[in-house]
Amino acid sequence: MTPKERLTTGEGVIENGAFRDSFLSLQLIPVVSGGKVVSYDGSFGGAGRFSKSISGAETKAIQDGVFSVRVQNVP
Repeated sequence: MTPKERLTTGEGVIENGAFRDSFLSLQLIPVVSGGKVVSYDGSFGGAGRFSKSISGAETKAIQDGVFSVRVQNVP
């Protein structure tokens, strides 16, 4: 069975529950200069499961994350 068939049917797919109830929201804003994208500014937030041990993970909010990534060699 191919990977695509496994995902379509669910047969042979093992669920990793370690990240259950986790999500991430990402917003990208391109910064344009001279008609070219020179960087992306963005923000992120969501909720993730964090744990120092195998058992007892707790879900914590991730809020107000910001970043800026420079882009080079854009045609």
